[in-house]
Amino acid sequence: MIKGVVFRGIDYKCAMIYFNNGEWQKSLKAFESIVAIDKNDASIYEMMSKCYSRLNNTDKYFEYLRLAINSYESGGEYEKVNQLRAKLK
Repeated sequence: MIKGVVFRGIDYKCAMIYFNNGEWQKSLKAFESIVAIDKNDASIYEMMSKCYSRLNNTDKYFEYLRLAINSYESGGEYEKVNQLRAKLK
């Protein structure tokens, strides 16, 4: 499991560098590799929704926003759930 944690950390750093540089497709690829390891990380789904928003892909934006909401809700993070649900309106 240590190996997965290390790769996840590297992928997250790369994803955020790509995101901050406006390289949305590369950022998505890095986030996808994290989701392959951990399907329960709401913050990754949230970041993926932001990438899709910047790419003007509204269908995928809402899809990943809903995944983030469901994941935050499962984790009991209701304040975050309410913040994201406001974006659905």
